[in-house]
Amino acid sequence: MEAAQARYDALFIEPTAATVSAASARIAQAKAALDRLQAPATAAQLDEAQAQVDVAQAQLDALTDGVRSETIAVVAGAVAEARAAVQRAEQDLANLELRAPFTGTVTAVDVAAGEFAAAGAPVVTLADLDALQIETIDLSERDVAFIAVGQPASVLIEPLEVTQSGRVVRISPQASTIGGDVVYTVWIDLDAQPAGLRWGMSAEVTIGE
Repeated sequence: MEAAQARYDALFIEPTAATVSAASARIAQAKAALDRLQAPATAAQLDEAQAQVDVAQAQLDALTDGVRSETIAVVAGAVAEARAAVQRAEQDLANLELRAPFTGTVTAVDVAAGEFAAAGAPVVTLADLDALQIETIDLSERDVAFIAVGQPASVLIEPLEVTQSGRVVRISPQASTIGGDVVYTVWIDLDAQPAGLRWGMSAEVTIGE
């Protein structure tokens, strides 16, 4: 048992020239003690002395026979596998997190807790309520020909009874059809956002005046 324990302990000792030399010295000392006890020693004393020799020899063998390097390789493989498992777990956790592409306010949640969310389905609606735009819904195909990006606009926000200036920042390249009429969406940035303005409020837009 002592020899086995010594071999195990030696696996965690760096095999340097000093440690090998020390192990060899311990063997010599143990053998000398055994030799001194050969004549007058009792059986118990001989067994104890022999155990010391076995312990010292086990330590020396563990330092020199390559067992340590094989054990280190096995442990290193286990460590690498554990690290890979941690990385996979971290990636799985990251896949469960929703990260907003910009700072804003969640205005709608489209799934319930515990509900399965299909790939590509909306989960939440996020809005930057500090930079609301005006979006037209009834600009006809006849009128859009006279609209250009950068044109000034005047916007009457009807619920607030406030008129605010702004500019055209985008014109949809594709038409929509509302009630049989062909219309184009135009987006307008306000020069300043009135207090109390909320997403979805009605507004009347005059462009180019």
